[in-house]
Amino acid sequence: MSTQIVANEAVQITAEARLLELQTYSNRLSCIGFTDVLAVKGELGEAELSGGLPFSGSDGRALSNALHSLGFAGDSWIGLLLSDPDVPGDMCDSSGANASDGKSSDAMSSRYADLDDVKLLEIIETIDPTLVIALDQKAWSTLSMAYMSWDVDAVSAWKPGKLSRIAGRNFLNVEEFEKSLAEESAKQRSWAQLKQLKQLKQLK
Repeated sequence: MSTQIVANEAVQITAEARLLELQTYSNRLSCIGFTDVLAVKGELGEAELSGGLPFSGSDGRALSNALHSLGFAGDSWIGLLLSDPDVPGDMCDSSGANASDGKSSDAMSSRYADLDDVKLLEIIETIDPTLVIALDQKAWSTLSMAYMSWDVDAVSAWKPGKLSRIAGRNFLNVEEFEKSLAEESAKQRSWAQLKQLKQLKQLK
Protein backbone atom coordinates (compact mmCIF):
# COMPACT_ATOMS: atom_id res chain seq x y z
CA MET A 1 0.00 0.00 0.00
CA SER A 2 1.44 3.36 -1.03
CA THR A 3 2.20 6.16 1.42
CA GLN A 4 -0.34 8.36 -0.38
CA ILE A 5 -3.13 5.82 0.07
CA VAL A 6 -2.32 5.46 3.77
CA ALA A 7 -2.32 9.24 4.15
CA ASN A 8 -5.68 9.54 2.36
CA GLU A 9 -7.23 6.88 4.58
CA ALA A 10 -5.93 8.66 7.68
CA VAL A 11 -7.51 11.92 6.51
CA GLN A 12 -10.82 10.13 5.86
CA ILE A 13 -10.80 8.51 9.31
CA THR A 14 -10.04 11.87 10.95
CA ALA A 15 -12.88 13.54 9.04
CA GLU A 16 -15.32 10.79 10.03
CA ALA A 17 -14.29 11.13 13.68
CA ARG A 18 -14.87 14.89 13.53
CA LEU A 19 -18.32 14.36 12.03
CA LEU A 20 -19.17 11.95 14.84
CA GLU A 21 -18.18 14.62 17.36
CA LEU A 22 -20.58 17.07 15.72
CA GLN A 23 -23.46 14.58 15.97
CA THR A 24 -23.50 15.34 19.70
CA TYR A 25 -24.70 18.84 18.83
CA SER A 26 -27.10 17.91 16.03
CA ASN A 27 -30.02 19.69 17.70
CA ARG A 28 -28.02 22.94 17.69
CA LEU A 29 -26.70 22.72 14.12
CA SER A 30 -28.57 23.38 10.88
CA CYS A 31 -26.64 20.46 9.37
CA ILE A 32 -23.68 18.22 10.17
CA GLY A 33 -20.58 18.82 8.10
CA PHE A 34 -17.70 21.15 7.36
CA THR A 35 -18.04 24.61 5.89
CA ASP A 36 -16.25 27.88 5.20
CA VAL A 37 -19.10 29.89 6.75
CA LEU A 38 -20.47 29.29 10.26
CA ALA A 39 -23.32 31.49 11.50
CA VAL A 40 -23.84 31.62 15.27
CA LYS A 41 -27.14 32.64 16.88
CA GLY A 42 -27.40 33.33 20.59
CA GLU A 43 -31.13 33.82 21.00
CA LEU A 44 -33.58 31.22 19.76
CA GLY A 45 -36.06 32.56 17.24
CA GLU A 46 -39.74 31.83 16.79
CA ALA A 47 -39.00 28.86 14.53
CA GLU A 48 -36.77 27.12 17.09
CA LEU A 49 -39.05 27.93 20.02
CA SER A 50 -41.94 26.43 18.06
CA GLY A 51 -40.05 23.16 17.59
CA GLY A 52 -38.59 23.87 14.16
CA LEU A 53 -35.11 22.91 13.04
CA PRO A 54 -32.24 25.35 13.70
CA PHE A 55 -32.38 28.32 11.31
CA SER A 56 -35.55 27.02 9.65
CA GLY A 57 -37.24 30.41 10.03
CA SER A 58 -37.05 33.61 8.03
CA ASP A 59 -33.54 34.35 9.31
CA GLY A 60 -32.12 31.21 7.72
CA ARG A 61 -33.71 31.99 4.37
CA ALA A 62 -32.62 35.64 4.51
CA LEU A 63 -29.03 34.72 5.37
CA SER A 64 -28.86 32.20 2.52
CA ASN A 65 -30.10 34.85 0.07
CA ALA A 66 -27.69 37.47 1.40
CA LEU A 67 -24.66 35.18 1.21
CA HIS A 68 -25.60 34.06 -2.29
CA SER A 69 -25.87 37.67 -3.47
CA LEU A 70 -22.40 38.35 -2.04
CA GLY A 71 -20.81 35.54 -4.00
CA PHE A 72 -20.92 32.76 -1.42
CA ALA A 73 -22.70 29.46 -1.94
CA GLY A 74 -26.01 30.31 -0.33
CA ASP A 75 -26.75 26.75 0.76
CA SER A 76 -23.28 25.78 2.01
CA TRP A 77 -23.18 27.63 5.34
CA ILE A 78 -23.93 25.97 8.69
CA GLY A 79 -25.85 27.57 11.52
CA LEU A 80 -25.11 26.98 15.22
CA LEU A 81 -27.44 27.75 18.13
CA LEU A 82 -25.75 28.70 21.39
CA SER A 83 -28.92 27.74 23.25
CA ASP A 84 -30.07 24.13 23.25
CA PRO A 85 -33.69 24.10 22.01
CA ASP A 86 -34.29 20.71 23.62
CA VAL A 87 -32.93 21.38 27.12
CA PRO A 88 -34.79 24.18 28.91
CA GLY A 89 -33.45 25.56 32.14
CA ASP A 90 -35.56 26.07 35.25
CA MET A 91 -38.87 27.21 33.77
CA CYS A 92 -40.45 27.98 37.17
CA ASP A 93 -39.78 30.95 39.39
CA SER A 94 -39.42 30.76 43.18
CA SER A 95 -43.19 30.77 43.65
CA GLY A 96 -43.56 27.69 41.47
CA ALA A 97 -45.30 29.58 38.68
CA ASN A 98 -44.32 28.83 35.11
CA ALA A 99 -41.68 31.41 34.22
CA SER A 100 -42.70 31.35 30.58
CA ASP A 101 -46.12 32.91 31.26
CA GLY A 102 -46.34 36.28 29.54
CA LYS A 103 -42.67 36.24 28.55
CA SER A 104 -41.31 37.38 25.20
CA SER A 105 -39.44 34.99 22.92
CA ASP A 106 -36.16 36.65 24.02
CA ALA A 107 -36.91 35.98 27.68
CA MET A 108 -37.92 32.42 26.85
CA SER A 109 -34.82 31.63 24.77
CA SER A 110 -32.49 33.01 27.42
CA ARG A 111 -33.67 30.22 29.73
CA TYR A 112 -32.39 27.44 27.49
CA ALA A 113 -29.08 25.73 28.27
CA ASP A 114 -26.13 27.50 26.64
CA LEU A 115 -22.86 26.15 25.29
CA ASP A 116 -19.88 26.95 27.48
CA ASP A 117 -16.74 28.49 26.00
CA VAL A 118 -14.87 25.19 25.78
CA LYS A 119 -17.62 23.38 23.85
CA LEU A 120 -18.17 26.39 21.59
CA LEU A 121 -14.50 26.46 20.66
CA GLU A 122 -14.49 22.69 20.11
CA ILE A 123 -17.38 22.97 17.64
CA ILE A 124 -15.77 25.84 15.76
CA GLU A 125 -12.41 24.08 15.54
CA THR A 126 -14.12 20.88 14.38
CA ILE A 127 -16.15 22.58 11.65
CA ASP A 128 -13.10 24.71 10.81
CA PRO A 129 -14.76 27.66 9.04
CA THR A 130 -12.79 30.55 7.54
CA LEU A 131 -15.63 32.92 8.47
CA VAL A 132 -17.77 33.05 11.63
CA ILE A 133 -20.82 35.34 11.65
CA ALA A 134 -22.32 36.37 14.99
CA LEU A 135 -26.00 37.09 14.38
CA ASP A 136 -26.93 38.85 17.60
CA GLN A 137 -25.52 40.50 20.71
CA LYS A 138 -25.42 37.28 22.68
CA ALA A 139 -23.47 35.44 19.96
CA TRP A 140 -21.02 38.34 19.61
CA SER A 141 -20.35 38.63 23.35
CA THR A 142 -20.06 34.84 23.80
CA LEU A 143 -17.62 34.48 20.92
CA SER A 144 -15.64 37.46 22.20
CA MET A 145 -15.28 35.90 25.64
CA ALA A 146 -14.37 32.49 24.20
CA TYR A 147 -11.55 33.92 22.08
CA MET A 148 -10.31 36.52 24.55
CA SER A 149 -7.50 34.28 25.81
CA TRP A 150 -6.42 33.53 22.23
CA ASP A 151 -5.99 37.09 20.99
CA VAL A 152 -7.03 39.80 23.44
CA ASP A 153 -6.05 42.69 21.15
CA ALA A 154 -8.00 41.40 18.15
CA VAL A 155 -11.05 40.56 20.24
CA SER A 156 -10.99 43.96 21.91
CA ALA A 157 -10.93 45.58 18.47
CA TRP A 158 -13.93 43.54 17.24
CA LYS A 159 -16.83 45.95 17.51
CA PRO A 160 -20.54 45.40 16.85
CA GLY A 161 -21.26 45.40 13.16
CA LYS A 162 -17.61 45.04 12.17
CA LEU A 163 -15.46 42.48 10.35
CA SER A 164 -12.31 41.39 12.21
CA ARG A 165 -9.53 38.81 12.02
CA ILE A 166 -9.18 36.73 15.19
CA ALA A 167 -7.02 33.64 15.75
CA GLY A 168 -6.65 32.99 12.03
CA ARG A 169 -10.35 33.29 11.22
CA ASN A 170 -12.58 36.09 9.95
CA PHE A 171 -15.36 37.19 12.30
CA LEU A 172 -18.33 39.40 11.44
CA ASN A 173 -20.91 40.69 13.87
CA VAL A 174 -24.33 41.43 12.37
CA GLU A 175 -26.42 43.23 14.97
CA GLU A 176 -29.67 41.40 15.84
CA PHE A 177 -30.08 39.89 12.38
CA GLU A 178 -33.36 38.04 12.91
CA LYS A 179 -35.05 40.97 14.64
CA SER A 180 -33.87 43.34 11.90
CA LEU A 181 -35.94 41.50 9.30
CA ALA A 182 -39.12 42.99 10.75
CA GLU A 183 -38.11 46.62 10.22
CA GLU A 184 -36.82 48.13 6.99
CA SER A 185 -34.14 50.47 8.36
CA ALA A 186 -32.76 47.74 10.64
CA LYS A 187 -32.78 45.31 7.71
CA GLN A 188 -30.76 47.78 5.63
CA ARG A 189 -28.27 48.12 8.52
CA SER A 190 -27.82 44.33 8.61
CA TRP A 191 -27.33 44.25 4.85
CA ALA A 192 -24.70 47.01 5.05
CA GLN A 193 -22.84 45.00 7.70
CA LEU A 194 -23.01 41.81 5.63
CA LYS A 195 -21.68 43.64 2.57
CA GLN A 196 -18.32 43.89 4.35
CA LEU A 197 -17.87 40.25 3.31
CA LYS A 198 -17.16 41.47 -0.23
CA GLN A 199 -13.68 42.26 1.07
CA LEU A 200 -13.07 38.56 1.63
CA LYS A 201 -14.19 37.58 -1.86
CA GLN A 202 -11.92 40.23 -3.36
CA LEU A 203 -8.92 38.73 -1.56
CA LYS A 204 -9.34 35.37 -3.28
